Amino acid sequence: MLGQLASVAVLAALVLVNPLRADEVADEKKKMEGTWEVIDVWANGAQIAEEEVKERSMTIEMKGDTWTIRAANRGEPREAKVSLLPKEKPMGIDMTLKGSDGKENKALAIYEWKKDGTLRLCVPDRGDMKERPKDFTSENGHVIMTLKKKS
Repeated sequence: MLGQLASVAVLAALVLVNPLRADEVADEKKKMEGTWEVIDVWANGAQIAEEEVKERSMTIEMKGDTWTIRAANRGEPREAKVSLLPKEKPMGIDMTLKGSDGKENKALAIYEWKKDGTLRLCVPDRGDMKERPKDFTSENGHVIMTLKKKS
């Protein structure tokens, strides 16, 4: 009996010290909600020219579990279903997008909030990448985007 009480006490302590908060995901979604403009891009270890980033005029509208991605150099907007993983270090995002062939592709990405309120994403450059990035580097086939909230 005492062993069972000790087990329950340990379990309760773990839950109280490190609670799995569903509202943490909701808080992150609320923080992201709105339209974001891509203001900086790094790929293959190099920064993309500011003029090129502006010319592409890429925006991401974030609402709940759906992100709508628009770019001047693409026709139709693309939709992604997202799952936020704020407990991971670095924080993770699972994105599911439909490819041009109609198949769903899952992209494993990471994100972070900067002190100036911008949002930084590190996403795979190709659809065949099955591992989540471990850090914000673009030399390993990932693209780093910095986003600024428009509304």
